[in-house]
Amino acid sequence: MRILLTGCCGQLGQELRSRLLPLGRLYATDSKTPDDEHQLFSLDLTDRGALLRILDKLQPDVIVNTAAWTAVDAAENQPELANLINVEAPQVMAEWAAVNHALLFHYSTDYVFDGDNTQSWREDDSTNPISVYGQSKLDGENVIRDSGCQHIIVRTSWVYSSHSNNFVRTMLQLAATRNSLQVVDDQRGCPTLAGNVADVTVQILKQLESIKSNHLSGVYHYTDDRPLAWCEFADQIFSRAKKIELIRDQPEVIPVDSSVFQTTAKRPLYSILNCEKITQVFGVHQKSFSQALGSCLANIQLNDSNTPNT
Repeated sequence: MRILLTGCCGQLGQELRSRLLPLGRLYATDSKTPDDEHQLFSLDLTDRGALLRILDKLQPDVIVNTAAWTAVDAAENQPELANLINVEAPQVMAEWAAVNHALLFHYSTDYVFDGDNTQSWREDDSTNPISVYGQSKLDGENVIRDSGCQHIIVRTSWVYSSHSNNFVRTMLQLAATRNSLQVVDDQRGCPTLAGNVADVTVQILKQLESIKSNHLSGVYHYTDDRPLAWCEFADQIFSRAKKIELIRDQPEVIPVDSSVFQTTAKRPLYSILNCEKITQVFGVHQKSFSQALGSCLANIQLNDSNTPNT
């Protein structure tokens, strides 16, 4: 199997690189300059011609597209760039995959929903994005579906890891300088470890390896298993980090309404995704939030202890 991984330096891309290697010949790309033996190409996804040239050259059987514009607030002021990466690039991949009988594995977001709900969102619930970012991700889903290519789209939410910029690392940085901090209490979702999304990807790809039809194509939801408000997530981070002495003092978390923070883009208040479909079709079960966060913090502690002082 020939696999093209885009966005390999991103939060999810980094987790997928080592996991995809055993499945076949891996070609990894990112907008950054290649810096090791597994990343062979730099690629600007806003350059349609460059993307097509790489696809034609590598002839992948599977395209795993983790590349995305994820700067939610910045998208409000730069919708053209968000659309180039979140809509037009996936469209190029999907149309190429349709012609060349390849599989496109793509990732989307809870932001395709407006958050006006009291039950977990199913894949076939009506979408209604309330931000440019959310609309661009939904448009990306639609162009992939309309292309007719074999595709798997996994919507996930609140992704974090032991590396890259994310909520967990931000909270740990703030813990070093704050005795207390305000954290939103009226937005609810399921924090999800990037490594778990990568594991789910590999689990599905192994099942699809010998399937060449489109009957399993579609949108699937995956998140880890615990719904939380952001303030509850912060509390979990601090209490667990304190126990393993990753932080010296545990800041007080002050729950506040999201209206306290002035953001350019609106966020959905209720982002909990129903994951029954992915279990029924692929046997994928939601992984433990508790274990995932513990693993993430342990990795951060290990990495920090192995980083030489400068």
